[in-house]
Amino acid sequence: MSGHPSAAAPGGRAQPFSCPYCGEEDLRPAEGGHHCPDCDRRFALTFLGRGAGERHPTRSTTTGGTV
Repeated sequence: MSGHPSAAAPGGRAQPFSCPYCGEEDLRPAEGGHHCPDCDRRFALTFLGRGAGERHPTRSTTTGGTV
């Protein structure tokens, strides 16, 4: 377990160590997420899953034209 003072929040969820916008480490709990008093932004972190997710083709192969 990390020795950082904000490594775990109540409920066992990990806390961010710094603001993703300005890098400030003094983060405060805010409604639904965290507040950075340095840049005055609120943000929330969301876990989207593991792995790369679905692969989407970048090019349609059904255009019927030549490339």
